Amino acid sequence: MNIREQKIRRRAAEKRKEAGKKIFRVLAAVIIVAAVCIGIWNIKIKNVEVINNERYTPQQIVDMLFATENEKRSLLTFLKELVHTPHKELPMIQSYSIEFTGIDSVSVIVYENKLVGCICYMGSYMYFDRDGLIVESRTEPYEGIPVIDGIQFDQIVLYQKLSVTKEGIFDAVMNLTQLLSVHEIQADKITYDEYDMVTVTIGDVKVSLGDSSNMEGKISELAAMQSKFGDLKGTLHLETYDESRQDAEYYFDIETD
Repeated sequence: MNIREQKIRRRAAEKRKEAGKKIFRVLAAVIIVAAVCIGIWNIKIKNVEVINNERYTPQQIVDMLFATENEKRSLLTFLKELVHTPHKELPMIQSYSIEFTGIDSVSVIVYENKLVGCICYMGSYMYFDRDGLIVESRTEPYEGIPVIDGIQFDQIVLYQKLSVTKEGIFDAVMNLTQLLSVHEIQADKITYDEYDMVTVTIGDVKVSLGDSSNMEGKISELAAMQSKFGDLKGTLHLETYDESRQDAEYYFDIETD
């Protein structure tokens, strides 16, 4: 074997050796990346802070949002939030957001459906939101949310829209409850009679509002007068409210013990 052939063989051996090193480095890199990915994939959400919840406990929120092993994976949850994957639909929850505070920690900010009223049905208080959706059933009432009495309905089914028999009455109910909320008036009860005349009960005071006309003005007047109720018991009459009269007077029927 001449010198030239020896050089060629030596170079070929060096190339095979270098190629082997490259393959080893690539395999090592692949193994390392795979190990890192597996490690990251297996990281689970362990710490959850729930913010702005009222009707659900933090644990109930956690149980609903992270019910499966995949839902507990930090990486998968992060990627879903990154690409804005649609969230789960949860009863009584309008929406929620998830913010990472650590590799295995998140904050869940809850935006609950606002309850505007309820109807007594078969011994339960059936609460509905501003869209008329029945979102909760309770045996005990919430404070500050009025009981609606006197409206007729076809049926009441949880998580379905309230079906009333008289057209337009539910719009009147929603308008009134929202006006009360805007003016920060906490009514205990809202009663409609057979002629759709409405009375709002606030503690020991009943406020007769008449029909649904000029309701915004009537509630504004009520808001201005409420601070003067004190220990009064009786009925305030606002049926004759007239927005064109600046000096209108309204009478109060005082109840005596």
